[in-house]
Amino acid sequence: MKHKNLAISLAIFLFFIGGMVVYSSIYAPHGPASITFIDVTPTNAIYSYSSIPVVLSTNVTGGSLDKIWYNCMNGSSWIYVSNQTYTTHDYVSNFMNNFDNGTNYTFYAWANATDGTLAQSTKTFSVVRTSTHVMLVTSMGNITIELFDDMPITSGNFKNLTQFGVYNGTIFHRVATSPAIIQGGGVNSAGNSVMAMAIQDELPNKHSNLRGTVAMAKTSSPNSATSQFYINVQDNTSLDSNYTVFGNVTAGMDIVDLISKVPLVSGSEKPQNNVVITQAIVLT
Repeated sequence: MKHKNLAISLAIFLFFIGGMVVYSSIYAPHGPASITFIDVTPTNAIYSYSSIPVVLSTNVTGGSLDKIWYNCMNGSSWIYVSNQTYTTHDYVSNFMNNFDNGTNYTFYAWANATDGTLAQSTKTFSVVRTSTHVMLVTSMGNITIELFDDMPITSGNFKNLTQFGVYNGTIFHRVATSPAIIQGGGVNSAGNSVMAMAIQDELPNKHSNLRGTVAMAKTSSPNSATSQFYINVQDNTSLDSNYTVFGNVTAGMDIVDLISKVPLVSGSEKPQNNVVITQAIVLT
């Protein structure tokens, strides 16, 4: 009888233990999820362009991914704080910013699991870029312009228009004394206007309208610059608030001075004889 009671007690005990195991496996809280970053870029590398590739790849075990996102710092200053998160394990994009040459940036990647588990990856990267130079082959001599690499919208537009041959055959249609500039890139020798898309102003200026600098001409409306540009013959700092400076003459300033002294049609700022940009060439 005692053995029978002992067997019944043991069976009840084992049933209870088994029930607890089943209950805990179904209902009891599990441990936190594990998040692993498989790939994060940019990472401890030197990039040669202002569009930095971003790859975030995660693996989550013991749970489900909630979101991933990234931020970036320059020293102690945030240059990018994400206002958007992504719900994919693998995210690929480009990070656009006006990066400074030779500066180390800190890139943070974050991932959350649905149970609140958080993972972070921290990487450093820097940017090294060589300046682009464009040569304007004109009917009065050559002018070489360095495009500022910290003005990606405006410099990129000028470079693209050059590569597509838009400036070939255009003229310096305006020679002004107040402000002292020579202006071109918008009209060809036949007097027809060049067709080009408007671009966004990069203001406030990072550079000033000093002698020898190159800036975009435009109407009085914001973001109305297209292909027309001007070269400052003298310092014209009063133009800084409205006109984006994107380059500097590195050779041929004597040619700029010659163009600024050509005879003009009476009562106008138009040269009597066309000063033609026969060809614009990207050198580097």
